[in-house]
Amino acid sequence: MKRVDHFGNDVLGRKSASGYPKFQTLQKLVLSCLCLTHRNADVERSLSVNKKILISERTLLSEKALNALRLTRDAVAQFGGNVIAATITKTMMKYVTESHQKYLKRLDEEKQETCLLKKAQFEQKRQTGIEMNAIQTNDDRKRRKR
Repeated sequence: MKRVDHFGNDVLGRKSASGYPKFQTLQKLVLSCLCLTHRNADVERSLSVNKKILISERTLLSEKALNALRLTRDAVAQFGGNVIAATITKTMMKYVTESHQKYLKRLDEEKQETCLLKKAQFEQKRQTGIEMNAIQTNDDRKRRKR
């Protein structure tokens, strides 16, 4: 039985009658595939961090919130895991203030959306009631005519 690398060398080393490599496209494909990394340690590490962030009390985090927590964790990691060692800049303070304002704005938008949804449901029920009342009135008229 031949080793795979020896077999590959034999196949890719074959030449055509004119002396050119017989399987040029296959050779490029194999070389491209061999350049790909076969490790997934970075992905596994990332999933592990996400698992630590998504504890049982935080299972309903939105994608944005999870990304924000990951960003914060990575920023703290730059200072050796010591939050106190981080220098607080004016830009950082600006971002914190803006993020709180965005949070309040999002809460307000969600509240307005909920109100609109409740109004639409109420209006639909009212319209259905009007239609049912009209059908009942029409049925009553038909009965009287008989």
